[in-house]
Amino acid sequence: MTSKELVTRTMEFSYPSRLAMDTRVIRGAGRSYSESYFNDYPGDISLVIMTGNPYVVLSPTESMDDFGAIWSTTADGSHRGTVQRAAIYDIDKIEEYIFPDFSTKERVEMCKKMIAECPPDHYIMGFMGCLLFERMHFLLGYTEYMEHMALNYDKMHYLADRILEWDLKLIDAYAEAGVHGINGTDDWGLQSQLMISPAMFRDMYKPRYKKLIDRMHEHGMKLVLHSCGYITDILGDFIEVGLDCIQMDQQDNMGIENLAAKFGGKITFLNPVDIQTTLSTNNLELIEAKTKDMCEKLSGFGGGFLGRMYPQPDDIGIKEQSARMYLETAKKYWKP
Repeated sequence: MTSKELVTRTMEFSYPSRLAMDTRVIRGAGRSYSESYFNDYPGDISLVIMTGNPYVVLSPTESMDDFGAIWSTTADGSHRGTVQRAAIYDIDKIEEYIFPDFSTKERVEMCKKMIAECPPDHYIMGFMGCLLFERMHFLLGYTEYMEHMALNYDKMHYLADRILEWDLKLIDAYAEAGVHGINGTDDWGLQSQLMISPAMFRDMYKPRYKKLIDRMHEHGMKLVLHSCGYITDILGDFIEVGLDCIQMDQQDNMGIENLAAKFGGKITFLNPVDIQTTLSTNNLELIEAKTKDMCEKLSGFGGGFLGRMYPQPDDIGIKEQSARMYLETAKKYWKP
């Protein structure tokens, strides 16, 4: 099977012949790793980005995103902190805000060239950071977003519709470029709870996620959603609206056994072993044991589990031997 077939079969629960893996490393964040590591684990997934370079460094402490929000930034410009000045700072002028256009013919052609440079058998995902929830609070600022959800709920629905419209155009552009799926991001969880209530999620966001996922499925694409934190309370809702794959870097705050009991065989998981409690400890025995447990519980449904190495290992101190232990153990204990 090709990499594309392996990833597709995993998400469709149609018995891939081996564990498909996402081993991408971003932003030079695996600079301490040996060349042999990257040769040994080429992975099965490639990512292409329609949006180009999304941040402009304004000073040693500030950067601006393509939507006009000003962020705190580390001195070398490599990491963002929080929104310091919102792109939409007057809620009464929300209708005047102009979104950047990332779905132009020029960007589609740029994306096609990126795809042509990927391994020909790979599963190609188009990146759509900040799908709905993150885009809203990145445009407004997090504190302001929470205040507006309490005081200006109708206007927040209006903004959500505008973001949805923007997302749908970008999905169509990615389909024209020829990607196989979309990698979207929306961090929904704190360590032990959601950032907003499940009821509010279901009212404002769930119907719009369904429209996004339906559009992707119309194009024959699948959605892989990255979401950090505790999301157990809404994962069933995502399954109901057709989400193909959830990418989570934490599991222990929700419990592998709990996730498997409630959602195993119903959605595909794309996971490293827990980066907080396990992978970043560099305890090889612990990494092996926890990876074995995760694979035994989340795979074995004819699909439903994709391996993933955390893409910024140097940033949280994951040593190469720890990455190798995770990947080798995942390959060993994965089951179709």
